[in-house]
Amino acid sequence: MKEQAIEGGKSPVFCEIYTDIVKEMWGDAGSKRTMNNRAWLQFAYSLLYGKPEYAWLFERHEKSGKFKRTTLITELGRLEEPELIKTAAKQVCEEKTAVTEAVAQLRKKRLENKKGGSA
Repeated sequence: MKEQAIEGGKSPVFCEIYTDIVKEMWGDAGSKRTMNNRAWLQFAYSLLYGKPEYAWLFERHEKSGKFKRTTLITELGRLEEPELIKTAAKQVCEEKTAVTEAVAQLRKKRLENKKGGSA
């Protein structure tokens, strides 16, 4: 799914076709980082949305109707591997981990996996 690293090599860029699809769905966000975040969000959404075991992730704010945990869903998408995403999502849903804590844990796990360490 990835093609190359963005400036500074911090975050993957999706292939041009996938980026075009995300732009079509979300509009042009203006920054590569925001487009990547939306792509990771969409990737996780496509794997998890509508399945009862992940319903907690997709609870909405009463007034705005927006998802409460988009940052967490985005970070799940950054794990890249569908089975790893599902396993991690199931765990955070069962434990109802606070978003900031869950995001920190997922980032740590992702970075350790990239370096070849164990989480």
